[in-house]
Amino acid sequence: MKRVACKGHRKVRFALIKTRWPFTHCERSPWMASLILWVGRPLRTFTLMLFLGLSVAISACNQQDGVEKPRGAPLEKPVEPSAGGTYRRPLGNDPATLDPARITDSYAVAVVNQIFDSLVEFDERLNILPSLAQSWSASRDGLVWTFNLRQGVKFHNGREMIADDVVYSLARLLAPTVKSPRSWFLDKVKGALAFQEGTATTLEGIKAVERYTVQIILSEPFAPFTSVLGLPHLGIVPREEIERLGEGFSTAPVGTGPFRFVRWERGQEIVLKANEHYFRKRPSLDFIRFVIFPGNVVDDMFAALDRKELEESPIPASRRKQILDSGKFTVIRKPTLGIRLFGFNLDLPPFDQPEVRQAFNYAIDTTELNQEIRDRRHEVARGILPPGMPGYNPEVKAYSYNPEKAKALLAQAGHPEGKNLAPVTLGSSVKSAVSYQDYEGIRQYMARVGVHVELKEFDDWPTFRSALQQGKLQIFRYAWFADYPDPDNFLYPLFYSKSQTNYFRYRNPLVDRLLDDARRELDDLRRVKLYREAEQLILNDAPGIMLMHHTYEGLFQPYVDGVTVSALGEWYIPMWKIHLKPIPRAGTQR
Repeated sequence: MKRVACKGHRKVRFALIKTRWPFTHCERSPWMASLILWVGRPLRTFTLMLFLGLSVAISACNQQDGVEKPRGAPLEKPVEPSAGGTYRRPLGNDPATLDPARITDSYAVAVVNQIFDSLVEFDERLNILPSLAQSWSASRDGLVWTFNLRQGVKFHNGREMIADDVVYSLARLLAPTVKSPRSWFLDKVKGALAFQEGTATTLEGIKAVERYTVQIILSEPFAPFTSVLGLPHLGIVPREEIERLGEGFSTAPVGTGPFRFVRWERGQEIVLKANEHYFRKRPSLDFIRFVIFPGNVVDDMFAALDRKELEESPIPASRRKQILDSGKFTVIRKPTLGIRLFGFNLDLPPFDQPEVRQAFNYAIDTTELNQEIRDRRHEVARGILPPGMPGYNPEVKAYSYNPEKAKALLAQAGHPEGKNLAPVTLGSSVKSAVSYQDYEGIRQYMARVGVHVELKEFDDWPTFRSALQQGKLQIFRYAWFADYPDPDNFLYPLFYSKSQTNYFRYRNPLVDRLLDDARRELDDLRRVKLYREAEQLILNDAPGIMLMHHTYEGLFQPYVDGVTVSALGEWYIPMWKIHLKPIPRAGTQR
């Protein structure tokens, strides 16, 4: 980090940080990767945080992380990246929208990340790097931020991107007409509430100072602010295209990214074409074709990969060992900042009773589910925050398998042996073999304590999401993957009482206060303490069953090269870096 003295008040200029850690075999921890010293903090705080970061990194090394090349392939000499070709990538469902300000699902993130750019971005180690902003500075109190934009960046319609576009795009996330489900990303911007409520026609805290300079003023410090600016939800859009297309922009997006939108046939495919004028360089690929598999049917994805109709695929759990032993494909593994869970709707009986929610947690053996269904591929969740996430607490008090305690809690709630308890419904939009095994496992465990669980399937993600938003599901199968490496991105959107993605309908004023305090706290150690306290309170209230922390494991054709996966998962793979190697003819070697 480079400090620069400026007139008026002292500022910090953030430059690219290249950190070389001694644990080069395990470059895993986003805490380690994105550790930044805030000016004015005592050096001892930084030293303590460095120690904590290294501790997290060492513990994370226990998980597999790396690349396995196909076995039996001839040794290859380095080759220059070849231009051209179509990359066919599976997508487990249709996105709800491709409008950055409105996206809520990972399917949209995977596509939108290729069409749009944000002010900053994350590298493979989750360092924050320049993107559309080539440099930025902050006042010592963390309230005034100035971003200097790259010049000459063009939208896909040919117009240059300037500061006014940044102001429009960020303000749009807060606009009352847009009703973005991610408006809370910018709720610390000065004047955000008045703008959202319509009492102000402009957003006071975001201004175009010059043609290529944007100033953002916060109402109070917000620790993960620069991380938030790297999210695809804050992708920069051209105002004239949104005004021209209206709601149609969600299905015909225009950005500055490495690929431009071509077409979207729902239930079939989304096609993108290389941006010839991308500010970094033209992508090696000519096209990306997202092939849609409604219901996220992994077996069908792998079958298409095996027929050479896709360039990548997840691994079907039921055939995992056989596929890995074959050595036919390149395998990439990466522990990610994600969690899979079963959520309870606390507004619907019987989950308005804490004893029932706790009973479900004690009745289900999550370790056994991971071992039998997923071949120990993932990390069994003790709490909410995943390993490698700042604030992760390996000592959190979690639930263990105890069916007798589950029965006692049900009796305490007035349901001895499940009496007077109507069948409960589990909703899911995923139709893979693993999801059915999950359901069958839950059904059997709950039957042992006298509770009957029924499955309700949804045909696609948008329909399922609508049911979640309307609060129609008693139990829902759900996954959450970090958008940025900060505990705020887990606990706040999932469990803050006013969050639009709090599908649990969870409300705890003390948790709200702790999360609010943590967002404005700039001392890392105090932030960790606040988040850990909030996490324990949430777990005690049992708004869901925390199953496991996701490890990404993907199969790729041997000729695919340049794939980089961060702890944010496969949705954030920068496709512009990928190229397709020439396939050698039979009997030849490189």
